[in-house]
Amino acid sequence: MGAVMCAAQGQIGDARSILNGGDWKKLGHLQKMPQVGTYSQGDVSFPYHLHFPVQMKVGQKYPLILQLHGSGACGTDNKKTIHEYYMMLRTLNRPDMQEQFPCFVLVPQSTGAWTGQRKLQSPDATQAPLPNAVIAFIRELAKTQPIDLKRIYVTGLSLGGVGTWTFLDCSPDFFAAGAPLCGFYFNHEQTARRLKDKPVWIFHGQLDKNVPVKRGRDMFNAMRAAGAVKLRYTEYPLVPHYVWVVAYADPSFYEWLFAQKLED
Repeated sequence: MGAVMCAAQGQIGDARSILNGGDWKKLGHLQKMPQVGTYSQGDVSFPYHLHFPVQMKVGQKYPLILQLHGSGACGTDNKKTIHEYYMMLRTLNRPDMQEQFPCFVLVPQSTGAWTGQRKLQSPDATQAPLPNAVIAFIRELAKTQPIDLKRIYVTGLSLGGVGTWTFLDCSPDFFAAGAPLCGFYFNHEQTARRLKDKPVWIFHGQLDKNVPVKRGRDMFNAMRAAGAVKLRYTEYPLVPHYVWVVAYADPSFYEWLFAQKLED
């Protein structure tokens, strides 16, 4: 368990240009175009991007990162999500990172809260149709793609940070680890008791005015009080809401993430 306070200004300078309408042309390190489509299960439907490892070896399976966008990317256009996971792709598509951490990245698009409901509210597994559909999609993908189902990770920013807690809370046995960025959750104590054995790394910017840093600290403190031993917390003193520009650019984040694996 660790709590880290660190300054990070290196990636902030061009953050606004990245956030103001990023597109594929800006992904200079992108070596392979994603699969773009829509998945439906019952009454639930969502568009998605699926990014593949640049080179896949026969007989080898690869981890998958599920990346959940914030409220600014809600919709059905399957485009607004790009600028929110730009930094993740830019980092993962570096040749050295591809060699060390080849992986799938799945980016679904939601029209509202990640429960599949229009408003934020405390969910349970029976009232969260969108997480159930996304997980069903990943299981289907694993039938045709070399995805390691013991190494599925969920991370998201802002509304997607709430979504990260939602997915972990609804299906804790499906994910090997989670990383909520500038998010929060409901029922701190109950959720923390359910997730105390799950590897979780919480990120928050101390200057965040959209989701005050207290909400990230509350989740960290609840998890720690529940006895969590695989818990990390990083708070950036000089960073406002867009903490993902820093966190997703840090190779040590992926080193930690890909080291997590479900037990047999």
